[in-house]
Amino acid sequence: MSALQEKQFRNTDLQKLHPSLPKGKIDHFGQKVLSKPISLNGTETRWSIAGKYDLLANNEDGTATLIDCKVSGKEEDQGEFYSSQLEAYVFAIENPKDGLPQRVSNLGLLKWRPDKVIAHEDTYAFRVTQVYEPVQRNKEGFYKLLTQCIEMLEGPLPDSGEKCTLCKYLEIRSGI
Repeated sequence: MSALQEKQFRNTDLQKLHPSLPKGKIDHFGQKVLSKPISLNGTETRWSIAGKYDLLANNEDGTATLIDCKVSGKEEDQGEFYSSQLEAYVFAIENPKDGLPQRVSNLGLLKWRPDKVIAHEDTYAFRVTQVYEPVQRNKEGFYKLLTQCIEMLEGPLPDSGEKCTLCKYLEIRSGI
């Protein structure tokens, strides 16, 4: 369904999605991104961010707007939940391994909520209500999460034993 959203809004003016959005046009969709290596405390790590965003618009002011497409029956705001995912895409867009960086000024979710099934003979369709939800940047929170993940991955392995959940999982999987 999110692929249908991407297709629906290709080359669309941002303000058609929501009047709060800046003037710009969605001209990038479903593209893969790869960041340069992540630096922590001034030291380059072996880790990068790779992903595939849904919609990216070039704003008239030279910045970009990143929009992630979601299909969800939930009515509550979901921006905080998806903030880290969007910040990861932003990091890769603003710090690309190759090519020129682009500054991202706006983040948001374009949500489709299915609310009715429409039937005609042997064909069925879903009617959806569309909601645009702006997402607040949380660069500090993202870098904190990124730091914790890299430190965990680069840190020492936990001691094996009865309390080790990884050991228990591997025992169950191997049938020991």
